[in-house]
Amino acid sequence: MNMTWILVAYLLGLIFLSMKLDDPRRRRSFRPAWRFFALIPIWHFIMHLCRAGQLRDVRAQELINVWSQAVPSLLLGISFLCLLGALAPAGSGDSD
Repeated sequence: MNMTWILVAYLLGLIFLSMKLDDPRRRRSFRPAWRFFALIPIWHFIMHLCRAGQLRDVRAQELINVWSQAVPSLLLGISFLCLLGALAPAGSGDSD
């Protein structure tokens, strides 16, 4: 599964939400979401280096493919949870 369009849409949404907020404290709460999102291209780079070093080993190539698809999804999910935490802090709901 190619996540390119999901990453582009998420990046545009993250940029829009980061620029829209005027409160500097709320803007700082976006930092964890940005950090986890920034780890995705770094992870792709690391996986390409691993893939280049294991050209003849088929089993290693398959393991690298699994990890290269699983970790970006995990990082995107963590970034999304951080973004939700920044937009709707824990104490903002009406509870009885």
